[in-house]
Amino acid sequence: MRTVTFVGPRELRFDEVDAPTMVDPTDALVRPIAATICDLDQWTIQEKVPLSMLGPFRIGHECVARVVEVGAECTLEVGDVVSVAWHIACDTCERCRAGLPSNCKNHSGSQYGLPIRPARCVS
Repeated sequence: MRTVTFVGPRELRFDEVDAPTMVDPTDALVRPIAATICDLDQWTIQEKVPLSMLGPFRIGHECVARVVEVGAECTLEVGDVVSVAWHIACDTCERCRAGLPSNCKNHSGSQYGLPIRPARCVS
């Protein structure tokens, strides 16, 4: 499969990468239907933020997608259409269940596509 890689300011490339695989029984694999870039992607490409010096890394982390495979404990079904947000969330902690997935207790600060090590909340 192909991915868009940010190489450096004003330089992107397509790279061939291995297809993703299921890791946990709660995982779902999705195929994008429509994708976009966020403001931070644009600013990074234009060398307007410190991330511009951290390339290469993959960009593109927001999309609408169709579920193509699910783990045994996943609450989604193959064929579901989902929104893939910029943040990673577990959907099971009290913060996620309260409708605050960007403040997920298990993945606090995690973001798809960014070369920043996320902070990990521990109970």
